[in-house]
Amino acid sequence: MLDKFQSINDTLILSKANLNRLVDKLNAVDKMNFQSEYSTAFVQNLTGFDITSMLSIVGINSELIYNPQTNLAAFINYPTFKGVTPDSDLHENNFAILLSNAKQSQIVEARMTGISPVRVNIIDADHTFAELVTGVTGYLQSSESGSIQILSRQSGLGLKYCLVKLNGVGEITYLYKSTSDENSGFITAKKLNSAGYMTGDDETFVVVPEIDE
Repeated sequence: MLDKFQSINDTLILSKANLNRLVDKLNAVDKMNFQSEYSTAFVQNLTGFDITSMLSIVGINSELIYNPQTNLAAFINYPTFKGVTPDSDLHENNFAILLSNAKQSQIVEARMTGISPVRVNIIDADHTFAELVTGVTGYLQSSESGSIQILSRQSGLGLKYCLVKLNGVGEITYLYKSTSDENSGFITAKKLNSAGYMTGDDETFVVVPEIDE
């Protein structure tokens, strides 16, 4: 049975062994026939340099490595994308997180959609999203909005290990905490960031009364 975070303030362990266990547990979801929450593919490192850290980010070009006209079996069984140095304009929704180190031209597994661990440079404690940094493969950078939602992270600023939802998969869900009691059918609340703290301005919500069955 998969271990679960006990609270939004739980942190990820930095050791390589624990990171590998986390990746294994995410991969086990599909093997246990649960509804898939992510997708993986193969990516060839065409950045021009060796990538020496797992969870590195590469931009994805649309052209596949294997041509179905010349190698149909490889095209079907090993869909492999070309991974290049990320560009925030070109690869905003076309990137992958490598699940292992990758020498130049090496093909490795990568996470492309769904939930994934990754390093994020947290520049503002209120940020709940992340974005690509042009020319940087080692981490994402936190932001106010975007297609990469930060689900859980270590506290504090700087480079942190996080769990993120990639490429806007599914609806984005926000947690709120009330800041007032009900008044004439309305209540105010503030959004919670990925560290569990209230952020932003008060928002007003209509209180829906319970319906007797």
